Amino acid sequence: MIKCILNHDLTLDDLEDIDPDLHKNFKWILENDIGDSMADNSFVLEQTFLGSKLCIELMENGEFNEITNSNKKEFVSQTCKYLMRTSIQAQLKAFMKGFSFVIPPGTLDIFSVTEFSILLSGIPEISLEEMKKHAVYKSMNNDDPLITYLWEALEEFD
Repeated sequence: MIKCILNHDLTLDDLEDIDPDLHKNFKWILENDIGDSMADNSFVLEQTFLGSKLCIELMENGEFNEITNSNKKEFVSQTCKYLMRTSIQAQLKAFMKGFSFVIPPGTLDIFSVTEFSILLSGIPEISLEEMKKHAVYKSMNNDDPLITYLWEALEEFD
């Protein structure tokens, strides 16, 4: 989602967050000789939506394009593009419309995905040493028993 907000390209590795099994399968397809194992498959993605089966062509005349070793990379790329962009385009557009009311478009262009993720979610791990170093005490000091007990208790959580 962060890459979508920042309008960055999505990769196969981004699929791992959405569908780890599909990511693993696509990695296998890309790294191995598929031979005739996908001879019955074409550039068509089948999905069930509200009980109805939908066939989505990933490219023009996709139903007539058999997946082979020479085009498997294109198949994986097109499937990822559909799953992570095209299929959620309406929802993403609505989200971005609302998001742009809060943060004007272009404002976030200066941030990398990692930087924006930290701004949005914070740092996943908090350094206890950094907290100790920057802690400010009012009417106590770092040698007081209560403060010592606090740091000992927090160290036990680690």
